[in-house]
Amino acid sequence: MFMAMTSLCKLPRSRRDGFIIPDLPIEEGEEIREVFNQAKLAMIQLVTPATPENRINTIAKHSTGFLYASLSRALLVAMRGFPKK
Repeated sequence: MFMAMTSLCKLPRSRRDGFIIPDLPIEEGEEIREVFNQAKLAMIQLVTPATPENRINTIAKHSTGFLYASLSRALLVAMRGFPKK
């Protein structure tokens, strides 16, 4: 993934301002964050209603641009499983 992101960062500036990174744990993103910072790109990360508040704060501190707040029930089902009712 790192090589793909590095390649995307080299696209002409007029074609992108940042990327949404939905599946990158914040603890594993330092290398990509550095590439994004050098390319002056926003690194947009995902939070959901299931994300604990302290985790949202950590993600927000390491994100640039904005946080993508997903309210998709499908995503929550994938994370938690189907409700028992």
